Amino acid sequence: MADEEAGGAERMEISAELPQTPQRLACWWDQQVDFYTAFLHHLAQLVPEIYFAEMDPDLEKQEQSVQMSIFTPLEWYLFGEDPDICLEKLKHSGAFQLCGKVFKSGETTYSCRDCAIDPTCVLCMDCFQNSVHKNHRYKMHTSTGGGFCDCGDTEAWKTGPFCVNHEPGRAGTIKENSRCPLNEEVIAQARKIFPSVIKYVVEMTIWEEEKELPPELQIRWGKLSNGTSFSDGYLYCKMCV
Repeated sequence: MADEEAGGAERMEISAELPQTPQRLACWWDQQVDFYTAFLHHLAQLVPEIYFAEMDPDLEKQEQSVQMSIFTPLEWYLFGEDPDICLEKLKHSGAFQLCGKVFKSGETTYSCRDCAIDPTCVLCMDCFQNSVHKNHRYKMHTSTGGGFCDCGDTEAWKTGPFCVNHEPGRAGTIKENSRCPLNEEVIAQARKIFPSVIKYVVEMTIWEEEKELPPELQIRWGKLSNGTSFSDGYLYCKMCV
Protein backbone atom coordinates (compact mmCIF):
# COMPACT_ATOMS: atom_id res chain seq x y z
CA MET A 1 0.00 0.00 0.00
CA ALA A 2 1.16 3.59 -0.16
CA ASP A 3 2.68 6.06 2.28
CA GLU A 4 4.54 9.28 1.56
CA GLU A 5 7.73 10.73 2.95
CA ALA A 6 10.11 13.34 1.65
CA GLY A 7 13.90 13.29 1.59
CA GLY A 8 16.12 10.37 2.44
CA ALA A 9 18.35 8.18 0.36
CA GLU A 10 18.46 8.04 -3.41
CA ARG A 11 15.33 6.48 -4.89
CA MET A 12 14.26 4.99 -8.19
CA GLU A 13 12.74 7.39 -10.70
CA ILE A 14 9.66 6.53 -12.78
CA SER A 15 11.34 7.06 -16.10
CA ALA A 16 12.35 3.99 -18.04
CA GLU A 17 9.47 2.57 -20.05
CA LEU A 18 9.12 -1.13 -19.43
CA PRO A 19 7.81 -3.47 -22.16
CA GLN A 20 4.02 -3.70 -22.10
CA THR A 21 3.47 -7.35 -23.03
CA PRO A 22 4.46 -10.41 -20.94
CA GLN A 23 6.59 -11.80 -23.78
CA ARG A 24 8.52 -8.56 -24.34
CA LEU A 25 9.00 -8.03 -20.61
CA ALA A 26 10.42 -11.55 -20.31
CA CYS A 27 12.83 -10.76 -23.16
CA TRP A 28 13.81 -7.50 -21.44
CA TRP A 29 14.54 -9.36 -18.19
CA ASP A 30 16.67 -11.83 -20.12
CA GLN A 31 18.83 -8.97 -21.41
CA GLN A 32 19.56 -7.63 -17.93
CA VAL A 33 22.70 -8.57 -16.03
CA ASP A 34 20.93 -8.91 -12.66
CA PHE A 35 17.44 -10.45 -12.83
CA TYR A 36 16.64 -9.70 -9.19
CA THR A 37 17.28 -5.97 -9.59
CA ALA A 38 15.30 -5.87 -12.85
CA PHE A 39 12.41 -7.77 -11.21
CA LEU A 40 12.27 -5.31 -8.30
CA HIS A 41 12.40 -2.41 -10.75
CA HIS A 42 9.32 -3.87 -12.43
CA LEU A 43 7.48 -4.29 -9.11
CA ALA A 44 8.38 -0.78 -7.98
CA GLN A 45 6.74 0.75 -11.03
CA LEU A 46 3.81 -1.61 -11.45
CA VAL A 47 2.51 -2.42 -7.96
CA PRO A 48 1.46 1.18 -7.15
CA GLU A 49 -0.71 1.20 -10.26
CA ILE A 50 -2.41 -2.06 -9.33
CA TYR A 51 -3.07 -1.26 -5.67
CA PHE A 52 -3.55 2.51 -5.87
CA ALA A 53 -7.32 2.40 -5.21
CA GLU A 54 -7.16 1.72 -1.48
CA MET A 55 -10.59 3.00 -0.43
CA ASP A 56 -12.74 0.89 -2.75
CA PRO A 57 -10.48 -1.61 -4.57
CA ASP A 58 -11.77 -3.94 -7.27
CA LEU A 59 -10.23 -7.16 -5.98
CA GLU A 60 -11.03 -9.20 -9.08
CA LYS A 61 -9.45 -6.58 -11.32
CA GLN A 62 -6.39 -6.43 -9.06
CA GLU A 63 -6.01 -10.20 -9.25
CA GLN A 64 -6.25 -10.14 -13.04
CA SER A 65 -3.69 -7.34 -13.24
CA VAL A 66 -1.22 -9.20 -11.02
CA GLN A 67 -1.64 -12.35 -13.11
CA MET A 68 -1.12 -10.55 -16.42
CA SER A 69 1.57 -8.11 -15.32
CA ILE A 70 3.63 -10.18 -12.87
CA PHE A 71 2.94 -13.91 -12.95
CA THR A 72 2.49 -14.35 -16.70
CA PRO A 73 5.75 -12.53 -17.54
CA LEU A 74 7.53 -14.74 -15.00
CA GLU A 75 6.10 -17.80 -16.74
CA TRP A 76 7.31 -16.51 -20.12
CA TYR A 77 10.74 -15.83 -18.64
CA LEU A 78 10.88 -19.33 -17.15
CA PHE A 79 9.84 -21.30 -20.23
CA GLY A 80 11.08 -19.00 -23.01
CA GLU A 81 7.83 -19.57 -24.91
CA ASP A 82 4.06 -19.45 -24.46
CA PRO A 83 3.54 -20.96 -20.96
CA ASP A 84 0.32 -22.72 -21.99
CA ILE A 85 2.11 -24.49 -24.84
CA CYS A 86 5.06 -25.49 -22.67
CA LEU A 87 2.85 -26.76 -19.84
CA GLU A 88 0.83 -28.80 -22.32
CA LYS A 89 4.06 -30.38 -23.61
CA LEU A 90 5.09 -31.27 -20.07
CA LYS A 91 1.64 -32.70 -19.38
CA HIS A 92 1.85 -35.05 -22.35
CA SER A 93 5.42 -36.03 -21.44
CA GLY A 94 4.10 -37.63 -18.26
CA ALA A 95 6.13 -35.24 -16.12
CA PHE A 96 3.30 -34.19 -13.83
CA GLN A 97 2.80 -36.58 -10.93
CA LEU A 98 1.77 -33.69 -8.71
CA CYS A 99 -1.18 -31.59 -9.80
CA GLY A 100 -0.48 -28.44 -7.78
CA LYS A 101 -3.32 -26.48 -9.38
CA VAL A 102 -3.74 -23.17 -7.52
CA PHE A 103 -7.35 -22.53 -6.58
CA LYS A 104 -9.13 -19.30 -7.41
CA SER A 105 -11.54 -17.71 -4.99
CA GLY A 106 -14.93 -19.44 -5.20
CA GLU A 107 -13.59 -22.59 -6.88
CA THR A 108 -14.95 -25.94 -5.67
CA THR A 109 -12.56 -28.33 -3.90
CA TYR A 110 -13.08 -31.86 -2.61
CA SER A 111 -11.79 -33.60 0.51
CA CYS A 112 -12.11 -37.36 0.99
CA ARG A 113 -13.36 -38.14 4.48
CA ASP A 114 -12.05 -41.71 4.20
CA CYS A 115 -8.56 -41.12 2.84
CA ALA A 116 -7.37 -37.57 3.51
CA ILE A 117 -4.75 -37.23 6.24
CA ASP A 118 -6.54 -34.08 7.43
CA PRO A 119 -9.34 -31.81 6.14
CA THR A 120 -6.85 -29.43 4.49
CA CYS A 121 -5.90 -32.12 1.94
CA VAL A 122 -8.08 -31.37 -1.06
CA LEU A 123 -8.47 -32.13 -4.76
CA CYS A 124 -9.51 -29.98 -7.70
CA MET A 125 -12.64 -31.04 -9.58
CA ASP A 126 -10.75 -32.69 -12.45
CA CYS A 127 -8.52 -34.79 -10.19
CA PHE A 128 -11.45 -35.73 -7.96
CA GLN A 129 -13.59 -36.90 -10.88
CA ASN A 130 -10.70 -39.07 -12.10
CA SER A 131 -9.82 -40.59 -8.72
CA VAL A 132 -11.08 -43.39 -6.51
CA HIS A 133 -12.27 -40.81 -3.99
CA LYS A 134 -15.41 -39.97 -5.96
CA ASN A 135 -16.79 -43.32 -4.75
CA HIS A 136 -15.86 -42.61 -1.12
CA ARG A 137 -17.36 -40.35 1.51
CA TYR A 138 -16.29 -36.84 0.59
CA LYS A 139 -16.98 -33.23 1.40
CA MET A 140 -17.15 -30.26 -0.96
CA HIS A 141 -15.66 -26.88 -0.06
CA THR A 142 -15.52 -23.44 -1.62
CA SER A 143 -11.95 -22.17 -1.82
CA THR A 144 -11.08 -18.68 -0.63
CA GLY A 145 -8.20 -18.69 -3.10
CA GLY A 146 -4.49 -19.43 -2.78
CA GLY A 147 -4.59 -23.14 -1.88
CA PHE A 148 -3.57 -25.87 -4.28
CA CYS A 149 -4.59 -29.39 -5.30
CA ASP A 150 -2.88 -32.17 -3.33
CA CYS A 151 -3.27 -34.85 -5.99
CA GLY A 152 -0.01 -36.78 -6.24
CA ASP A 153 1.16 -35.90 -2.72
CA THR A 154 1.62 -39.31 -1.10
CA GLU A 155 1.83 -37.70 2.35
CA ALA A 156 -1.66 -36.17 2.01
CA TRP A 157 -3.61 -39.39 1.43
CA LYS A 158 -3.89 -42.73 3.21
CA THR A 159 -4.77 -44.44 -0.08
CA GLY A 160 -5.33 -43.31 -3.67
CA PRO A 161 -2.88 -40.37 -3.79
CA PHE A 162 -2.97 -40.22 -7.61
CA CYS A 163 -5.82 -39.59 -10.00
CA VAL A 164 -5.76 -41.27 -13.42
CA ASN A 165 -4.09 -38.25 -15.03
CA HIS A 166 -1.21 -38.05 -12.54
CA GLU A 167 -0.61 -41.73 -11.86
CA PRO A 168 3.10 -42.64 -12.17
CA GLY A 169 3.91 -44.53 -15.36
CA ARG A 170 0.80 -43.38 -17.18
CA ALA A 171 2.80 -41.93 -20.09
CA GLY A 172 5.65 -44.43 -19.84
CA THR A 173 7.53 -46.47 -17.30
CA ILE A 174 8.40 -45.14 -13.86
CA LYS A 175 12.04 -45.19 -14.91
CA GLU A 176 11.27 -43.01 -17.92
CA ASN A 177 9.27 -40.54 -15.83
CA SER A 178 12.06 -40.31 -13.25
CA ARG A 179 14.21 -38.40 -15.72
CA CYS A 180 13.86 -34.63 -15.52
CA PRO A 181 11.78 -33.48 -18.52
CA LEU A 182 12.98 -29.87 -18.27
CA ASN A 183 15.73 -28.67 -20.57
CA GLU A 184 18.83 -26.91 -19.29
CA GLU A 185 17.54 -23.47 -20.32
CA VAL A 186 14.40 -23.80 -18.19
CA ILE A 187 16.42 -25.09 -15.23
CA ALA A 188 18.82 -22.14 -15.56
CA GLN A 189 15.92 -19.67 -15.62
CA ALA A 190 14.31 -21.35 -12.62
CA ARG A 191 17.54 -20.88 -10.67
CA LYS A 192 17.20 -17.14 -11.27
CA ILE A 193 13.48 -16.78 -10.66
CA PHE A 194 12.73 -18.84 -7.56
CA PRO A 195 15.59 -17.54 -5.34
CA SER A 196 14.70 -13.98 -6.38
CA VAL A 197 11.00 -14.35 -5.60
CA ILE A 198 11.71 -16.13 -2.30
CA LYS A 199 14.24 -13.45 -1.34
CA TYR A 200 11.68 -10.74 -2.07
CA VAL A 201 8.97 -12.48 -0.01
CA VAL A 202 11.32 -13.04 2.94
CA GLU A 203 12.69 -9.49 2.93
CA MET A 204 9.21 -7.98 2.75
CA THR A 205 8.01 -10.28 5.53
CA ILE A 206 10.75 -9.26 7.96
CA TRP A 207 10.94 -5.58 6.89
CA GLU A 208 10.23 -3.50 10.01
CA GLU A 209 9.98 0.05 8.62
CA GLU A 210 6.37 1.26 8.36
CA LYS A 211 6.99 4.41 6.33
CA GLU A 212 9.74 3.27 4.02
CA LEU A 213 10.79 0.37 1.80
CA PRO A 214 14.23 -0.73 0.61
CA PRO A 215 15.73 1.74 -1.92
CA GLU A 216 15.22 -0.62 -4.87
CA LEU A 217 11.43 -0.56 -4.26
CA GLN A 218 11.14 3.19 -3.83
CA ILE A 219 10.07 5.42 -6.72
CA ARG A 220 9.77 9.18 -6.95
CA TRP A 221 6.25 10.44 -7.44
CA GLY A 222 5.34 11.43 -10.94
CA LYS A 223 2.80 10.14 -13.46
CA LEU A 224 1.96 6.46 -13.69
CA SER A 225 1.05 4.80 -16.98
CA ASN A 226 -2.62 4.87 -16.03
CA GLY A 227 -2.51 8.68 -16.07
CA THR A 228 -2.52 9.16 -12.29
CA SER A 229 -0.37 12.15 -11.28
CA PHE A 230 1.40 12.71 -7.96
CA SER A 231 2.82 15.82 -6.35
CA ASP A 232 6.22 16.19 -4.71
CA GLY A 233 7.32 13.50 -2.33
CA TYR A 234 7.79 9.78 -2.68
CA LEU A 235 5.49 6.85 -3.24
CA TYR A 236 6.23 3.66 -1.38
CA CYS A 237 4.42 0.54 -2.38
CA LYS A 238 4.55 -2.91 -0.84
CA MET A 239 3.09 -5.91 -2.61
CA CYS A 240 1.13 -8.04 -0.16
CA VAL A 241 2.77 -11.41 0.62
